[in-house]
Amino acid sequence: MLGLSIPLYNEDALVVSVIDAIQGALGPLPHRLALVNNGSTDGTAATIDALAKRPEIIAVHITKNAGYGGGILAGLDALAALGQPPEFIGWCWGDDQIDPTVLPELVQRCQDGADLAKIRRIERQDGRRRQLISAAYATIMATLGTTTPDINGCPKIFRAEALTALALTHSDWFLDCEAV
Repeated sequence: MLGLSIPLYNEDALVVSVIDAIQGALGPLPHRLALVNNGSTDGTAATIDALAKRPEIIAVHITKNAGYGGGILAGLDALAALGQPPEFIGWCWGDDQIDPTVLPELVQRCQDGADLAKIRRIERQDGRRRQLISAAYATIMATLGTTTPDINGCPKIFRAEALTALALTHSDWFLDCEAV
């Protein structure tokens, strides 16, 4: 089984289509999705509650935004608390910036023995400032021994034992770096 934490902040307009696309891509693969309302002020909470009527979906509500990593960690905690925790677990964005058709391949890589499987973004619409920040970040991470050119690439899928061993704690964007 695959468990995904999906943090959502003011994504009411996208939640249903994103989740339908993810579930469509997963097809018959058993899965649980922890949809995390990360302090949204729009209708995201109500939409998550409506989607949680599906047996594969868990609603998680945080009243005050806990940051990117905090939202992910809340979803991971909810998935870990299941009677039968997922064999593969990870996170993906809920803002329609990922192609969910990559998910089965990432799960397959973990089934084949990888501790972590993630995507590398090939095309990005970043401005010049963001490109410079990303290049500096990648250079710093390379000096620390990271070999991936896209640390923040998402979705990220782990074998459950590998993710548990990491004992992730960061509640901000550094969570991706901590995980990699």
